Amino acid sequence: MEFDLTRDPVPKDSHRPGVGWFALFILIGLLILVQLEGYLNRDVGKGDARAASNVERSLRMSMEYSAAMRGMLGQRAPKEDYSRLRSEIAPLEVKGAGEKAAIVAVAIRRLNGDDPRPESLATLENSKDAKVRQLATLLKNPDLQEPEIRALKEKIPEEFSAQLVWALRLEELGVDDARLEVVSPDRGKRLFFFAIVLILAGGLGVVAWIAYAVARLSGKLRPIGHSADPLSSQNADRMAGRATQLLALFFLVPFVIVMIVGSKSPKGTSIVLALLVIGLSLALLTLPIFGKRLTFEQVGLRHPKRKSDYLWVIGALLAEIPLLVVLAAISFPLQQFFPAPEHPITVRLAQETDLWTLIGTFVSASLMAPIVEEIIFRGLVTPAMAKLFRSTAIGVVVAALCFAAIHPTGIPAWLPLAGVGFMSSLLAYQTGSLMPSIFFHGVHNAAILTLTLAVLS
Repeated sequence: MEFDLTRDPVPKDSHRPGVGWFALFILIGLLILVQLEGYLNRDVGKGDARAASNVERSLRMSMEYSAAMRGMLGQRAPKEDYSRLRSEIAPLEVKGAGEKAAIVAVAIRRLNGDDPRPESLATLENSKDAKVRQLATLLKNPDLQEPEIRALKEKIPEEFSAQLVWALRLEELGVDDARLEVVSPDRGKRLFFFAIVLILAGGLGVVAWIAYAVARLSGKLRPIGHSADPLSSQNADRMAGRATQLLALFFLVPFVIVMIVGSKSPKGTSIVLALLVIGLSLALLTLPIFGKRLTFEQVGLRHPKRKSDYLWVIGALLAEIPLLVVLAAISFPLQQFFPAPEHPITVRLAQETDLWTLIGTFVSASLMAPIVEEIIFRGLVTPAMAKLFRSTAIGVVVAALCFAAIHPTGIPAWLPLAGVGFMSSLLAYQTGSLMPSIFFHGVHNAAILTLTLAVLS
């Protein structure tokens, strides 16, 4: 039986795809190519530093989690084992690797009781940075005593790996748990808390999927369908054309603003920009397209018929957890062939955590993106593609993949992102409204940002 989310039959007519579809596929193709170009070439000239940062982040999280477990469980805490990290330092010790790579490699080797590679030490000794050279002095001088080592703390790099090397030297002199001076158990407790919450929520998500499947098979909870159904081919073409315009606006307006104000934009610019994009998108949506207007109701910008339909958002947030875990597991082998997925927002938060940056990031990711992206992909593209392919299921899947591929995250993240798009489509079709899917998208993004901050800060 075909997985059809709509109640009414899709009208069959002879209208062929027109200029709206042509423009949409051209724009989506260009956006995918632009994102791929940036993603595949992001490591050129700095690949070892980026790889080192990723390994260092994994090391820090592991040590903080272990410190939290020791603090909470004492002797019952799992034994620490960082030997697995040895396999991750090989790319950091290749000829020509930079200082960041050398510092991380040295830290992991010292943590596992191994001697640093001479090449890594030579990289540190020959550095132009005086702090890096001081780190080399700390490593090469075995006669330093505790007061001398402590005096070097402020003279070596502030990065976690360098500070860890400093703490390990103190532990070699018998200073118990000196690493706790650079490792944060509190952050490890936050990670532990998030892990427990995700596990419990994921279990509830599995229950939610089972309950939904049983209810659907029994004939209950039949989806209301999209607001525009049944959709003619002419209106599908109009929707594709309008989606093209909104998608272009979504990407071009921030680019133009950045070109005007420059990289040193005033504080709060990102907030104003987010509100501007929302306003322009809603205004553009009301203009005629190919001689006819599309109403907000046709796109799905209306409240569900029942207020209780907003409860679907909670179910979707739970149900997406096991779905994303499965899709991430399927995608994980791709990291052997492609760079690890990484969103520019994550990079930005790792570099800047001032109040204006945080507010602007949350407004952009949890307000602007959910509203505009849901209008484009769930309000316009998904129903239009369902008409184009004469199958709601195919329309949902293709639109979700397009939604994923235009994100600047990377190929291994496409399937999980498509999973988010699928859940949003399911909500929109189930309730007959975009409002629940907008709330779902906003809460999802806010949760991801909160987890990112818990890991980085």
